[in-house]
Amino acid sequence: MKNYLNYIRKGLDNLSIILFADGWLFFLPYLLFYLYFKYFALEISALKTIFIILHGGNFLLFLHYLNLAARKIKASDVFFWVALLLLFLIPGAYLEFPSDPWEHFRRIFSWQGSDFIQDNRVNHKFTYFWGWTLMFDVPLLYRRVALDIYSAFWQLLLAYQFYLLALRLGFSQYWAKVQVVATIFLFGTNLFGFYRYYALSSTPLAYIAYLRAIIVLMNARNGQIKQLGLLIPLGLIMYYNHWQELMLLCISGVALFLDYITSQRKHLKKIIYVSAIIIPISFALGAYLVKNPQIIPTESWSLPYVSQWGTFRIWDAKLAYFETFGIHGLISLILAIVFLGKHKTISILTLTPYLLMLFPPFVLFFAVVHGNTSNYVTYRALYAFPTSFMFVLGGREILMLLRRNLKLYLPRLQVTLSVLIVGVIMVLPPMYPYRGRFWFQVYQPPAELSLKLIDVTAKWFSDNRKLNSDCAFVSDSATRFMLGTHFDLPIITRSLTYNPSTTLASITSSEALKNYIEANQVCNLLIAIPDKMNPPPVSVVAQGSGHWQASLVQKELTFNQNFEKIADAVLTTGWTKTFVPPFYWLYEKSK
Repeated sequence: MKNYLNYIRKGLDNLSIILFADGWLFFLPYLLFYLYFKYFALEISALKTIFIILHGGNFLLFLHYLNLAARKIKASDVFFWVALLLLFLIPGAYLEFPSDPWEHFRRIFSWQGSDFIQDNRVNHKFTYFWGWTLMFDVPLLYRRVALDIYSAFWQLLLAYQFYLLALRLGFSQYWAKVQVVATIFLFGTNLFGFYRYYALSSTPLAYIAYLRAIIVLMNARNGQIKQLGLLIPLGLIMYYNHWQELMLLCISGVALFLDYITSQRKHLKKIIYVSAIIIPISFALGAYLVKNPQIIPTESWSLPYVSQWGTFRIWDAKLAYFETFGIHGLISLILAIVFLGKHKTISILTLTPYLLMLFPPFVLFFAVVHGNTSNYVTYRALYAFPTSFMFVLGGREILMLLRRNLKLYLPRLQVTLSVLIVGVIMVLPPMYPYRGRFWFQVYQPPAELSLKLIDVTAKWFSDNRKLNSDCAFVSDSATRFMLGTHFDLPIITRSLTYNPSTTLASITSSEALKNYIEANQVCNLLIAIPDKMNPPPVSVVAQGSGHWQASLVQKELTFNQNFEKIADAVLTTGWTKTFVPPFYWLYEKSK
């Protein structure tokens, strides 16, 4: 009996290590069940139950794994990871309207209206369903708290995968932690940090799988060929969450191949000769295709992002590329060139995305793969490898050189602090051209801009009215999107730019409103009361990023100070008027 119990305990030990040590494999059973239900068109009610059982089992196994790890983990490690957790948890999920996280919020809860996987428009991104099975039963007023925890979970898991990658690249545990902090405060685009901005989306899991795939390729290059089999499940996770990570894997795969082949001196001459032939031909081909756009009729292959030679214009400081790497990234690229001989692998991983974006065949490949997607998103190729790795490594190398050449006594703590001080100078300013992401990571938008104040509106509708798609529900874009998110109403395009010529903002008379109601079969009209609200402030994020109008929320909610008088005209046609907290009038067509 004792031997049997020991056998079970050892099995649990091994299973928990396999599932959680690398930070990704425990997702695989979920995905396999998901794909089974998807391709056999089975009802998701049973799948939801399976996921809940897996959640419970994985939670218990993870506690067992933590118990095993506690025997080896140091107090400093506990402090570091708890500090990171608080860094992710305290600011909470970023939900300033109309930023992308609101769309991810909507996608998660859109599953409440689906009976089959195929019914949902984002069924090709399985993480949203996974998140919904964790939060589907959370009371409406506590959904934001659940999203805060959910956001922190993904950020912590991403940080852990970066930590494992740093260890695999040869950094000590100490410097691997520094590298993790650097990715948090430097990695992203514009002023948006990659971690927090994408935390509610399907991107983190795909990127975690991508980072693990890099480790697998590095291990295989060093003789662990059997690990290549892991690329199949990792590829599935990437494909069924955010397929662009497969493209990033191609980029890093090229980088690791270059790193390997340039280590073989016998191949250097061949590489030089082949490059001398291919590069001129590729530029000639790129120039020809640009002059004949009918051959590649996609938006991704067009100005201003593609140059006359068929390269991406990564040198143009006005485009999204510089918004992604900023001054700190430019310094990192210089450091990668300087330390190419000493730190070849990290230098090549850093430089390859930028070199490929200057290589017309890659640009053509990118354009064909993305089809008619806006070429603005081409900056995402720069997510292949964070420049922060080279920024930290180069800073450390420079300080060590100064220490040796100037005979300065700098213990490790002082070296680390010096690197961190230089780094902080770069990560603090979020404005162009610095684009540090520390500010965004800790920023908490006002409740008015995150639409938190109108959670009570959603709760009121949950308790008192049933919103459905049988007839049109009309309100301003911000309110409609927020309520549509909670109640799975038809998809509403977020108003990224305020357009007063559309919907209610264009109505200036009672007669025009009656015509609008009749033409659109409206039965519910929800209008904010400007006198009962504090005007939403101007968005600091919008001012700094330029991604939407800074006063958009205020304009949406208070588009017409006199609209209540216009709307009251419908009361003479059998409609009713009800106050909805905190500051709305609900006009309803009598049944």
